[in-house]
Amino acid sequence: HAIKHYITKLVRGGFKVALCDQLSQPKPGTVVDRGVTQVFTPGTLTDESMLDTKTASYLLSLYPYEDKLGLVFGELLTAQLFATSLAVDAYRGLESELCRFFPDEIVVPDNKEAAPIVSHLKKQGFQVSVMPQHEQHDEVGIPVASAWLEKQFNPHTLTILQQQPLLSHTMQLMYYYLHRAQSASLSQFSSVQFYHPHDYLFLDSATQRNLEIVKNNQDGGRINTLLSVIDHAQTAMGSRTVRKWLTRP
Repeated sequence: HAIKHYITKLVRGGFKVALCDQLSQPKPGTVVDRGVTQVFTPGTLTDESMLDTKTASYLLSLYPYEDKLGLVFGELLTAQLFATSLAVDAYRGLESELCRFFPDEIVVPDNKEAAPIVSHLKKQGFQVSVMPQHEQHDEVGIPVASAWLEKQFNPHTLTILQQQPLLSHTMQLMYYYLHRAQSASLSQFSSVQFYHPHDYLFLDSATQRNLEIVKNNQDGGRINTLLSVIDHAQTAMGSRTVRKWLTRP
């Protein structure tokens, strides 16, 4: 009866939780089959009792490809996807995007290009999950993410992904991670918002911190911030929208 309380504490503490249940009915003389039925990670929570409903919870899929970096931010609770790309060495630009979305978890591929980025993200205090290469394919080694993309998204979105292989790889990385951790959420996504970082005002971490836009300088909480002053939304979704307007004006 208290499982959600403990799962939330563990996940917020940086742990991943695998929930095992019995898969077959007990029978005399046989061993009951048991297996992992659900995986909880910081960026894949969808139960509102485990989330701060006034703050969006994002999972970031981050993929380095040649001289660029693909970013896809996914909010599972509302099935929203935001996609963009940066120069692979644009750490200031990456910092700005991270400040805009505050992802609870970042998924990166297990390759040499991602290694320095993983080190940088961990130093910044982000929860990073590395996706092994062999888990980015099905059992016979044939990618299945393409079938998901064709089923879930319209022809215009598919055309953009074909023209930008970087974002296509980044979307597929998110697919394989969610297929393992939260497969039920995959059928909810139906559109992608492609954007350019310059579409929004640049607010680096120092600016957001000094202006106390969404976090105060005392305890990192919401009290006495600009967000707390102007957020009079009647619903949690409204509060999330106000917060988005402030961090990405």
